[in-house]
Amino acid sequence: LGNIAKLIQLTKGSPVKLGLLRGQEHLTITVKPKWLTKKKMWKVGVGLSAVTRINYKELPKPLPTGTIEGPSGGLMFTLAYITELSPGSLSPVPIAGTGTIDIDGGVGDIGGVQYKVSGAIAAGDKVFFVPSANAAAARKTAKGHIQIVVVNGIGDALHWLCTHGATNKVCSS
Repeated sequence: LGNIAKLIQLTKGSPVKLGLLRGQEHLTITVKPKWLTKKKMWKVGVGLSAVTRINYKELPKPLPTGTIEGPSGGLMFTLAYITELSPGSLSPVPIAGTGTIDIDGGVGDIGGVQYKVSGAIAAGDKVFFVPSANAAAARKTAKGHIQIVVVNGIGDALHWLCTHGATNKVCSS
């Protein structure tokens, strides 16, 4: 993904042709990068228009996320989707975590971390991923009963998992 992002920057806003694979169908689309003033960079993305047709038969089944909900579940939702979309195990030990996820994969702070850590301990989880802004409160609540791992982005969580026994295909890329 890093190479694509670098190539988008080199276009300086010129249209770019992208090749896509949808099932067995090869598609080519042309996208025009948009300048993001605050981030001082070119970006491409996907948006929905006012007339959007959805083939509901093609939608994947919802993931079994149990009681994960709301923006503070962003990190764990992202890890759940990676697990579903890539072969192999991503979770070598029972893990829990919290944190919002932004468009660049950054993990943001949340409220009520002490309750989430306590719940993870009660559920028997061994590792808890937490945004750096919530690390002190998480460690205070954990009292050594669960390993607290600070993550600033999805890459930090994946790195930890991949260096601690995960066998998911994302670990080899």
